[in-house]
Amino acid sequence: MNLQSLIQDEPLWALYLAMFVLQVARYALIAGVPYLYLHRWRSDDYARVRIQSQPPPRRLLPQEIGYSLSTMAVFSLSAIPIRMAENAGWSKLYFDAADFGWPYFWFTVLGAIVVHDTYFYWTHRALHFRPLFRAVHVVHHRYTNPSPWAALSFHPLEGVVLFAVVPVMIVLVPLHPMSLVAFLTCMTAVSVIGHLGYELYPSGTTRHPLLGWLNTATHHNMHHRHVNCNFGLYFNFWDCVMGTNHPQYTQSFEEIKRGRAMAAADVEARPVGSES
Repeated sequence: MNLQSLIQDEPLWALYLAMFVLQVARYALIAGVPYLYLHRWRSDDYARVRIQSQPPPRRLLPQEIGYSLSTMAVFSLSAIPIRMAENAGWSKLYFDAADFGWPYFWFTVLGAIVVHDTYFYWTHRALHFRPLFRAVHVVHHRYTNPSPWAALSFHPLEGVVLFAVVPVMIVLVPLHPMSLVAFLTCMTAVSVIGHLGYELYPSGTTRHPLLGWLNTATHHNMHHRHVNCNFGLYFNFWDCVMGTNHPQYTQSFEEIKRGRAMAAADVEARPVGSES
């Protein structure tokens, strides 16, 4: 069974299962290794660059992992619109990289990241609209001091919103399935970095003319603490344009790099319905 056969011909349950297993394996590796290394095996060695003064509470890990598994189950439901698009002849998926060449392959990976960065920022802003926050997004904001396992810890409806862009992409743009895998792997890795709990980027990153456009672990950790700021995922572009960076972001980043962690959050888990 090859990739083309899986997407076009195999039973829908087989496509769904393959997508789910791939996501779980990828998540176990990308979130699990940093968690074990930084939070269990070498936590004392990296304590100087811990973002908050206390590590994430371990009692919340089952929630983070449980919601992440449900998110991946929701993500895998994209098998349905993908199969429907293939059957209807709407899909622009191609299966031989030589059809468009490797430069195009990697261009689509980068393009998907840029498109998703914009999509994520604006849907994230929308999810902070009070009714949507209380009904959906509060699940992710239960964690004021998240661990890497919180990277995909969302309400199922938020999972639908986050992944809805993928079927749209395959209808509009010729994409190789492995370019989607590369893009989604990058998305997972960047989300894990945002929830790492440790600031590994070097001092001066936020002021660098190029590196300053990358979001750091401090950037997203401050979003969990302060809620209504720092909405971006990969890049700092939209937060800069829209003025939604926390005013003390760069200062906090440099303080952490000097070994001055932010005080631990007042609560370990945000009550349902809270926005501040």
